[in-house]
Amino acid sequence: MIQFENISVSFPQKNGELHAVNNVTLHIGKGQIYGLVGASGAGKSTLLRTINLLEQPTSGKVFVNGEMINHLRGERLRRYRQNIGIIFQHFNLAANKTVRKNIEFPLSAANVPKGQRKKRVDELLDLVGLRDKSEEYPAKLSGGQKQRVGIARALANNANILLCDEATSALDPETTTSILKLLENINQKYGITIIMITHEIDVVKMICHEVAVMKDGSVVEHGKVIDVISKPQNEFTKKLIYNSENYELPSDIIARFGEKSIIKITYLGSDASEPILSNAIKSNHVDISILHGKIDYINHIPVGTLIVSVQGEQRDAENAIDYIRSKTLRVEVGANEF
Repeated sequence: MIQFENISVSFPQKNGELHAVNNVTLHIGKGQIYGLVGASGAGKSTLLRTINLLEQPTSGKVFVNGEMINHLRGERLRRYRQNIGIIFQHFNLAANKTVRKNIEFPLSAANVPKGQRKKRVDELLDLVGLRDKSEEYPAKLSGGQKQRVGIARALANNANILLCDEATSALDPETTTSILKLLENINQKYGITIIMITHEIDVVKMICHEVAVMKDGSVVEHGKVIDVISKPQNEFTKKLIYNSENYELPSDIIARFGEKSIIKITYLGSDASEPILSNAIKSNHVDISILHGKIDYINHIPVGTLIVSVQGEQRDAENAIDYIRSKTLRVEVGANEF
């Protein structure tokens, strides 16, 4: 669907050039929800904007549906952009237009007949749950309602690609969840390809199928979300995930059990049906204390994390840890390692 081939984007500066995107090669499949995650200034938004040529690549090629788009200009570019919707962090609604008029605007710009415009706007109001707000102005809407208007407007011309630039970062957690569920429903119902830019790992976990992690303009890791989150390879990715998980143990707990006895176990939901810890205790004459635990849902797949202390003779403890490692997704040894 969308293919970046060795994409770089640079901007002239007084003292040389700013390399915002460095030699990125990625493939985003049709109908995917794809996440671009990283800190501010990582190059996420710049890369995203090459999809609709709001940023022209300095080098490399962008393909959409098999067609290279770098050269598009004028009327061809305008028609191409009609197939791409954009959702912004701060909504970008026209304050002097009602909800209906905001959604209708791109249809009017595309010269869609009035009767068709009304029918399409009514469909979109129902889709985003705002039929009763159609004649309200943005000032009277909550942040979540404003973003729902933004989503409806982005879909007005039957877009097949939806670009979401930090679409939930201005919202509270409960509203974020409702907006993400709406986007997921739109993806499932219409097969629209959605690219999500975010600095929040939890957003990626909730709805993205695949993810690319960006740092200093480069992609440092990419793949299926379940793989990148549960088995990160890059140190920057590990840091992002660690900062979102908050598994830090109190120092007195670490001192009590001993740093080297503490392990972090990551397992898929299917592993939870086995009495792994119980078997490790019985077979190896060790005691296991649970210190911390939680279950995340990564694209609806349960991924559990347990932090435990394994106490016993060194050889018995090592054997127990080896057994747990053989039965779970990942084991990290030593509290200072995670």
